[in-house]
Amino acid sequence: MMLSEKKIRIGCGQGFWGDYLDAPDRLVASGKLDYLMLDYLAEVTMSILAKQHEKNSDHGYALDFPPLIGRISSAVSLGLKVIANAGGVNPKSAALQTRKILNQVLGEEAGNKIKIAIIEGDNLKSQLPELANLNIKSLDSELKIKEIEASLKSINAYIGCDSVVDALKAGASIVIVGRIADPCMCLAPLMYEYNWQAHELDKLAAGVIAGHIIECGTQSTGGNFSLNWDAINLDSNIGFPIVEFNEDGSFVVTKPEGTSGVVNVDTVTEQLVYEIGDPENYITPDVIADFTEIKLEEIAVNQVRVTGCRGKAKPDKLKISASYFDGYMAEGTLILVGPDVLKKATICEKIIRERIASLTLDIDEILFERLGAFSCIPGMEEKLFYPEPGEVVFRVAAKGHNKSDLSKLTREIAPLVLSGPSGITGYSGGKKDLKEIYSYFPSLVDRNFVSTKFEIV
Repeated sequence: MMLSEKKIRIGCGQGFWGDYLDAPDRLVASGKLDYLMLDYLAEVTMSILAKQHEKNSDHGYALDFPPLIGRISSAVSLGLKVIANAGGVNPKSAALQTRKILNQVLGEEAGNKIKIAIIEGDNLKSQLPELANLNIKSLDSELKIKEIEASLKSINAYIGCDSVVDALKAGASIVIVGRIADPCMCLAPLMYEYNWQAHELDKLAAGVIAGHIIECGTQSTGGNFSLNWDAINLDSNIGFPIVEFNEDGSFVVTKPEGTSGVVNVDTVTEQLVYEIGDPENYITPDVIADFTEIKLEEIAVNQVRVTGCRGKAKPDKLKISASYFDGYMAEGTLILVGPDVLKKATICEKIIRERIASLTLDIDEILFERLGAFSCIPGMEEKLFYPEPGEVVFRVAAKGHNKSDLSKLTREIAPLVLSGPSGITGYSGGKKDLKEIYSYFPSLVDRNFVSTKFEIV
């Protein structure tokens, strides 16, 4: 086959850690893939994995991943390659457990023929003193990393494709990464397969844009779709997304035949504009992508061709994602039923605020919600008219560093069942349910500060 005719099919089988467990299995079985991409990590996930690693040094990765590889091991042994950010804060343990399961399923001889690579260098915790000396500041506030150094749980750079490409060149069939930029898990195999170079910016941008389209799983195939959502056939077999690439950088977005959902210009467009910030400058470690000249064309049922991707030189800095301990959260809920539930909720809030003041509780922040009456979208109740609901969930959530006072607050909610307005039931929550809070610290660091490498495990 001529290189110009070579097509590469990449599917994404996880949009977050918690997505359908069997989605990758179904995608591999029906998608005719060359590469399977698995996106497990969100900003909050890193703090969860870091906490798990503190409790058990063998954990800190997506525990779902090794069993998954066992289930699709036959496809891997036949040539399917897997790239996943399942490594979290502990790629080595993820790889060792994956190796163990592969050898159990395939036998040691066959299992050991499958090369597993890990990528290291994104985890910057060992370099924290140096980062603190650089006086790095949050992108969201004036907070400096030195101020949270003692309470830091995780700190990772969003890395690019270089070491993943090197691992593929070394023959890896499975590449386990930590905090790689999500779209780069799609770009890396394209750079490897087509030998794309750093100066081929439009092609690199195409790989990033394709990765962005599929990184959230079924969000590009009709899931979480807002336009004419009820016209889409959604059932338990929704198709996960696939991109089929040409060497020139053009590609088609599709999904496996016989699955529900839909791939059309609207579903792809909605995912394209999801979390991109400036559409002229979508910044990733390997290229800055320009979305403004993208052209989408429906060429067949559930097939959308994407062209017009443009790229600019990669940035001088890399983004850092850090999490740090920031106190505790207490919460409790009541169910309010019957007429005038919103008025009743207002009375409940008034009573709780008065009790907090009389008890002089040390609480940093408090939130009152009426779930079922647009509390999830503040201000909407003033713009849209709906009949008053017959019931709402009245939720109280508080944040602070004083565990004792937060526990006292939780005891101020249940008494409303008898001392509040009529029609209150269903209390849940309590002092034993205090949760640790981990806050997000985004920043930038010079890319020369971050050095990555691969290792075959």
